[in-house]
Amino acid sequence: MYAKVIIDSNSRFLDRSFTYKVPDKFLDNIQTATRVLVPFGKGDKTVVAFVYELVEEVDASYTIKEIIEIIDDRKLISDELMDLAFFMSKRYMSPIKASLKQVMPPTKVKDIKIFYENISDKSDEFLDYLNKKEN
Repeated sequence: MYAKVIIDSNSRFLDRSFTYKVPDKFLDNIQTATRVLVPFGKGDKTVVAFVYELVEEVDASYTIKEIIEIIDDRKLISDELMDLAFFMSKRYMSPIKASLKQVMPPTKVKDIKIFYENISDKSDEFLDYLNKKEN
């Protein structure tokens, strides 16, 4: 499996997709609308990239590098917002990076933080046991 990604960069020359191979260890966890770490350029500098599409086959005459790590365990935006970004890009002939920026949280892709809230029942016996202070 291969992932098409957009590199988090301000350069207009990098406003295109790049393809990376998904290692077998990530096949169950990779999904669109998540961030990954990838090696980029001749020096293989580790950069943050945004996965926008997963494909099974790629016809390439060059060596495809592998994804290093998956940053997010869930999508940053919904499929509907992804579709909207691609529609805006095609309709208004804007760079895809600019369109994605309109539907993403208002910061750089690498600076997005995800917070979790514990919504379990407070009277849960197992949680009470775990939260009990030792004497």
